Amino acid sequence: MKRPYAGALTGPLVAGLANDVASALSDAERAEGLSPGTLGLTGPSLDRLAVWTAAKGTSPDQLVTVLGLVLRGRIGPGGLRRTAGCVQRAVQRWQQRPIDGRYAQVVLTVAAATSPVAELSSRPVAMAVGSGDQMPDELLGLWAASPAHDPYLWRTVLIDVRRRGGDGSSVCLAA
Repeated sequence: MKRPYAGALTGPLVAGLANDVASALSDAERAEGLSPGTLGLTGPSLDRLAVWTAAKGTSPDQLVTVLGLVLRGRIGPGGLRRTAGCVQRAVQRWQQRPIDGRYAQVVLTVAAATSPVAELSSRPVAMAVGSGDQMPDELLGLWAASPAHDPYLWRTVLIDVRRRGGDGSSVCLAA
């Protein structure tokens, strides 16, 4: 069995989520009549935006605020709300996607979601990572966490992962 997950919330672990957010930004560009790439983010910037917005418990207003700071005037207020709606729908699809229950273990841990902009501080997010001996780790979900950690947080996480099909033969809570 692999050791508990201790990686960063960037790169291959968040690639699927980041691709969904990038696709939503492209859809928003087309809907707003903008040139392709106007709203484009890539690499770590896109990863940070995706992780920041994907934690369950992020409000639509928080999403609009973050996107407004990230996009900095590249789009007007109405377009910003519509773009936030596109991103929110993509994130909700990612949050609700079925999980292939083939993991040897499901690792639960809290990590810092690095802010996509300097004006906002990092925030804690609970995450579930599916892990197997012969496969890459997969980010199964993200949930907004408080520094004090709600006593029902892990119960909520486990119920959500199980509801979506992840059963994991073992669960590991990593500090």
